[in-house]
Order: sequence, then structure tokens, then C-alpha cells
Amino acid sequence: MANETNTSTTVTDEPQDTITLNQLTVIIDRGADLKLPTMIYEYELPIIERIYGEELVSIADEEEVEVPAFTANEAYEVLRTKYGPKHLEDVLAVYPRPATLGKQSGLEVEADTTKGKRPQALVTDHKKEAAKKTAATAAKKTAAK
Repeated sequence: MANETNTSTTVTDEPQDTITLNQLTVIIDRGADLKLPTMIYEYELPIIERIYGEELVSIADEEEVEVPAFTANEAYEVLRTKYGPKHLEDVLAVYPRPATLGKQSGLEVEADTTKGKRPQALVTDHKKEAAKKTAATAAKKTAAK
């Protein structure tokens, strides 16, 4: 007798909250032989234009899509992760806080508990930096002897 696996799906009658966003297909011109098509939400366009240059980014297609609801705070964290440390400065230049993203995109904003604070990734721990410099100087002196 073969083992049977019961794979049932639970369906709820509760409607899932959704939002409608503009989804863009943009073409990023990376040179004579390289054109990169990519799909982004409209609120990402200023970041892409800042990274690659407004003149090198063109919109090929635009459509409204319905997606599961999310907040500006969640979108902000996704942007910071998606563009990573290399382009964090570009993200922060366009959207310094989730509230800025919410205002520009129409996404709901959760209470901003970091108002007036710099993102942790940009905060320099001066004590650690000083300790690193001291250790490096000591290592050079030891190596010179």
C-alpha cells in the first residue's frame, strides 16, 4: 500500500486587502550593446534615474496592477535591502524616511518612531573608528621595529 500525502489547501472567505500601483517596464541604457529591461513600481523610478542617470532610463510600458497591501514602511525597507549599501545613499536622497515615500506614493505610513534620527547604516561609531586607527598605528609601529 503506497503512502498517500494529504495536501489540502485552506481557503478563507476573508478578502485580502489589496492596493493598486503603477508597474513600469523601464529600459536602462548601459551602453551601445546593453539595454536592461526591468519591472519596477512607479515610486522606484526616481531612485533608478538617480543611479543610472535620467537620460539613460526610459519607460517602455506602464500598467496598473493590484497587489497585496503593504505600507510605506515595508516598501522603504524593501528598497533599502534591494539597492543595498552600494546605493543606500541614492535611496535616502530620494526618500529620507518612510513618510516621504508614503507622501510621494500614496502608501499608508505607520507611526514614524525614528523622526529626526539618521538611519543606523549611516551612523558612525566614532569610538570604534578611533580604536581601529589606534590598533592600526600600533601594528605599524610593531612591524617597523
